[in-house]
Order: sequence, then C-alpha cells, then structure tokens
Amino acid sequence: MSSDIEQLQSKLNHHVRGLVWISDEALEAYPRPFYALNYFLNGLLLKMEQSGPKSPSKNLYCTKHFDKNFFLGHIKADQDSLDKEVLSLMSWVKTQIDDTDKILVLDQSNKQVSKALQKKYPKLNFENFSLD
Repeated sequence: MSSDIEQLQSKLNHHVRGLVWISDEALEAYPRPFYALNYFLNGLLLKMEQSGPKSPSKNLYCTKHFDKNFFLGHIKADQDSLDKEVLSLMSWVKTQIDDTDKILVLDQSNKQVSKALQKKYPKLNFENFSLD
C-alpha cells in the first residue's frame, strides 16, 4: 500500500491546479490526508490551522505549484447545503484556472460532489481521486 504522499504525488502533476476535498471531519481534527496535503502545500495547511480559528465548514488555501496558482478547498461534508458550499468555493477558483487545467476531487463523504461540479462547470476537467 502506498503512503498518502506517494498517492498524491502520482496525481499532482503540472496539469492539476487544485483539489476539492470533502471530508467527514473538520480540519482541526487533522483528518487523513491532512499531513500529506500539508507537505505539498509547503507547511501552509498546518501553519494556517494553528494560527487561529477557522471556519469549521469551509476553507480555501492557495499556494504555488509548478509556478502556477494551486488551490486546496476543504469542505466538511455535514453541511446542509453541501452543493452550494462547493459551488461557492468554485466561484473564486474558476477565475484562477483555464479550461485545460485539471481539478482533483477527494470526496471522502461519498456524496458524489464531482457530479454537481461537472454539471455546473462542464468545461472544467474534474477527476475523482480516492486514497487506498
């Protein structure tokens, strides 16, 4: 079984400009793959989480990856309006990416968020991603 870092490394190439992460837990609980994502964000995730109170339901982080903006959007799955939260997050993201860019979707809630994203943004390239 590959580590979380190895699994992410196999997916995070120069075409990937972001990752939408839906988890059952808030970030303050450091859910898997928090530490692997922190590694790829050069420690930003842990630093921001430890710097003070954050939204327990939705967070957006941006850094550089292959000299381009890279975003990580995290949403806690227990939101009553999960689809609206995801689309709200994407309203900013769509201004930062091109149609040829890829966005990974790590949906640990099994709520099929990528279907809503693909329906709302048919020109964008979403790819489901899961951890072993």
